[in-house]
Amino acid sequence: MSGHGQYADRQEFPLPTLLLLDIKLPRKDGFEVLDWIRHHPKLAPLRVIMLTGSPRPEDVTRAYRMGVNSYVLKPVCASALSDILSAIGIHWLQHSKVPDLKAFPA
Repeated sequence: MSGHGQYADRQEFPLPTLLLLDIKLPRKDGFEVLDWIRHHPKLAPLRVIMLTGSPRPEDVTRAYRMGVNSYVLKPVCASALSDILSAIGIHWLQHSKVPDLKAFPA
């Protein structure tokens, strides 16, 4: 995501327009990743959806305070997850407009 090293060529490795982020990750939690994204001017406009299993109100509030664009609970049923991912794709990738990330400072 930072575009360093072998990933510096944004023609070959473009920035995503949408990131699905879970709270529970192997090395850093999703809040740490969200904080890192929101503090990098080039990544700040990136649309981030917290797709997680945590229904805790304090997690929802924290995510929105940190700048998440949407907080979606992961269902346990695979078909329900497929429906949610389809709805996310339709809304965020087809109907929602994204800023030109090249217009933001490096």
